[in-house]
Amino acid sequence: MKLLLINYEYPPIGGGAGNATFHIAQELSRLHHKVMVVTSRFNNLPKKEQQNGVIINRIPVIRRRAESCSIAEMVAFIFSGLLFTPLIARRFQPDAVIVFFTIPSGPIALLLNFIQRIPYIVSLRGGDVPGFMKQELSFYHWVTKPLIRLIWRRAIAVVANSQGLQELARKTYTHKDILIIPNGVDVNLFTREEKRVSSHPKVLFVGRLTSQKGVDVLLKAVSEITNQLPELQFTVDIIGDGPQRPLLETMAKELRLSEIVRFFGWQKKSLVIHAYKSADIFVLPSRDEGMPNVLMEAMAAGLPVVATRVAGNAELIEQGWNGYLVGVEDHNELAIALKQLLLNPQLRDRLGQNGQKKIKKFTWRSVAEQYLNIIRKKVQK
Repeated sequence: MKLLLINYEYPPIGGGAGNATFHIAQELSRLHHKVMVVTSRFNNLPKKEQQNGVIINRIPVIRRRAESCSIAEMVAFIFSGLLFTPLIARRFQPDAVIVFFTIPSGPIALLLNFIQRIPYIVSLRGGDVPGFMKQELSFYHWVTKPLIRLIWRRAIAVVANSQGLQELARKTYTHKDILIIPNGVDVNLFTREEKRVSSHPKVLFVGRLTSQKGVDVLLKAVSEITNQLPELQFTVDIIGDGPQRPLLETMAKELRLSEIVRFFGWQKKSLVIHAYKSADIFVLPSRDEGMPNVLMEAMAAGLPVVATRVAGNAELIEQGWNGYLVGVEDHNELAIALKQLLLNPQLRDRLGQNGQKKIKKFTWRSVAEQYLNIIRKKVQK
């Protein structure tokens, strides 16, 4: 088949959803399908190129940063996509389209469906579902909800990446069965050759520095640990960038954590993989999640994980078996969980091994095949 994937983010720009699009595209190509991606042009990235059999078309947009995208920049992607993608699709003649994010990618697929009768699947990623990140996105969800419902109604399938996201989507649209296809992970890419034994453990966070990710709660928890156990030697490495970085760096200084908490900014994938392999504990104190790739990558690296009890996280972590779930905004509970792991290397090793066992079934090949099965059932009748 010929398959067109649309996402406003695709490596080297973007976060987890871009990463998912990349791996699904690669696996679809390995399964001998012809795959094309439409995504955003950024800096000196080529307008069109081929990577391991996947054809990438980058359309002109307004985008200032690799790691984040504003609402206005998303709107720019919509208009550019509506203008350029119909011609790209007419030349490529795809059998089906997979769009990542209802907004901003969905309207492009909707137009292709209207004018060229191309069927499409919507892959929900979190922020595109009304009710997700209420404080930040409630107004935008209210404005776009009629369009979201139309995009979902016209799709051959709507897919969530976690049970929690599925339940949230059902509150917006009850007339369609929302399917679940969880994210995958390349276990071999993150597995370290030797066990890490450290008397100076390293806590790792990877993600966008936005309110959603809760790094401010992490800093409060670290401050509490240092006040209770000033002799405990450990570091917290924060990889990622975003609008909250200056605020978080100031907060770390005010809490006297400058020697413990280190901000590394946005890093290349190879360096992020190295960070996983050299860490001892992974933490994700998010206020909302879909199915976080970073949590799966940390588990693939054999790290014990501490994360908030929200959608996606709760489907990956079994309390006390491969990590700990803590309350959202609860820096006290987060501090307790981190202390347990910081003080007990045997516990870290046991939980990390269990997580690695659990995550092995989450492969990108399986994800790609599940999308293909939907297309075969709905399109190739």
